[in-house]
Amino acid sequence: MLTRDLAALYLVIAAASAACVKRGCETDADCANGYACLPVEQASGTEQVCVETSCRVDEDCGGVGACTMFAHFDGCSTQAVLTCTDPAGECTADTDCADGEQCLPVDEEADYASLSAEAPLTCVTLGKSCAIGRPLVVGDEVRAASLAARGDWATPSDVALPDTAGRSRLASWWATVAAMEHASVASFARASLELMALGAPPDLLRDTHLAAMDEVEHARLAYGLVERFSGAPAGPGPLSLEGVAPATEVDGIARALIREGCVGETVGAALALAQSRTCEDPALAAILARIADDEARHAELAWRTLRWLVAERGIDAQWADELVQAEVLALKETLDDGSDGLGGWGLLSGPQAAQVTETIHRLLCPDEAGTAR
Repeated sequence: MLTRDLAALYLVIAAASAACVKRGCETDADCANGYACLPVEQASGTEQVCVETSCRVDEDCGGVGACTMFAHFDGCSTQAVLTCTDPAGECTADTDCADGEQCLPVDEEADYASLSAEAPLTCVTLGKSCAIGRPLVVGDEVRAASLAARGDWATPSDVALPDTAGRSRLASWWATVAAMEHASVASFARASLELMALGAPPDLLRDTHLAAMDEVEHARLAYGLVERFSGAPAGPGPLSLEGVAPATEVDGIARALIREGCVGETVGAALALAQSRTCEDPALAAILARIADDEARHAELAWRTLRWLVAERGIDAQWADELVQAEVLALKETLDDGSDGLGGWGLLSGPQAAQVTETIHRLLCPDEAGTAR
């Protein structure tokens, strides 16, 4: 696994993007055990999707709570579950929580924020972490700047416009992408300091800074699309750097590199390429294809950095491979929901995104998936 070069990654990414298929449902028989085929309201209309359930009607809750659907948009797609409320618990609805928090059944054992029909309801701020771009992670928080009305960041765009509901949804999604791409600049800046502390060779430092420059352009393109779809000026507000500091332990540096770079950038590149292939507008497809190409190079940089850490800084190769498998599986599970996409505008459905990640899981983790490298 650690011998991946750019050509090999392109094959992985291309195969994953080609595996992107629509997977809806008509009846419960189309869903896995523990899931039900239910109507879920989306921006583009009501769709029948597979939803994880611990109940179907209020009577299933033993006369204590109500069987209620809870949902969270994580930047790529909407996770939805059907579960019982508990009046004695921390919350039963968002109104029970502070501003900016949601009442959600969150699986606290998952490495990534993930909803579970079996988890208790708690007030949480999950944020949006699966959009394209290397995240800026501080502790367990994905850090990004808020959207601001400013005119100096956006690259003008002439992409076509969908209907009003579609514009609103696309503006929201691209605002998430833009914030993540903007935060990626800080993530690569921190990575460069960590590499310098480890005595990294010049090619890794050079390419890390070039990747940060790519992310500036990605953010400008994304803010341009926010402006196009929303009709309002868009750019980043101030980015909080509280707690942002380079790691000093090589194990911690390697762990973050695997999660955010090797896995995150590889999946991000495959998702962007899949989005470009489902997009019917040529201008928007070209933007997504450019981002996919850049993210593929960033993924290769992450794998190359990991190889150097194994060869020169004592990181155990087996430990690294096992962590890659765990991170791919964790990310795959967060995308495996039934949310719908948005036609030919490059916004993948949850099942499409999950199919892309499933293919990457099979190709990068053959020990689990049973395929050859």
